[in-house]
Amino acid sequence: MAIKLHGIIKTVGAGAAVALCLTALSSAAYAQKTINLTAMDGYPPKAIWVKTFIEFFIPEVDRRLAKEGKYKIKWNQAWAGQIVKTRKVFQGLQTGLGDIGIVTSIFHPDKVPLQSIAYTAPFVTTDPALVFRPKRMIPIRRI
Repeated sequence: MAIKLHGIIKTVGAGAAVALCLTALSSAAYAQKTINLTAMDGYPPKAIWVKTFIEFFIPEVDRRLAKEGKYKIKWNQAWAGQIVKTRKVFQGLQTGLGDIGIVTSIFHPDKVPLQSIAYTAPFVTTDPALVFRPKRMIPIRRI
C-alpha cells in the first residue's frame, strides 16, 4: 500500500508542477501592458480642473483599467508650466510634448468652437449640468 500511495503522491506532485508551470506561462502571456502617458497643463495642481484631473480622473482611469487587467498607465504629471504655459497646452499636444492635456477652451475658440457656447450664448447659467445638456443634443461631426 505504501508503494501505491508513494506513486500517487509522486504523480500528483508532477501534475501539480505541470499545472503551476502552465499557470505561470499563461499569466505571462496575459500580463498587463504598461502605457506611458504624459498629462499636462500650464496651471498648478491647486486649480480646480487640474485638482479634479489628479484626484478623480487619473484614479478612475486606473480603477477601470485594473478591472479589465489588460493595461496599466504610468502617469507622468506635468503641471504649472513644467512643459507648457497656460495658453500653450493645445499646441503642446499637437507637437507631441504631452499625450493628454487640460485645454482651456477660452484660449482657443477657433479650434474648439463647441466648448465656447457657454461663453458666447446669452443668459448663461452657472449650473454646469444645465450648460452641458444642450451640448449633448448637438450632433458631432466625426473627422
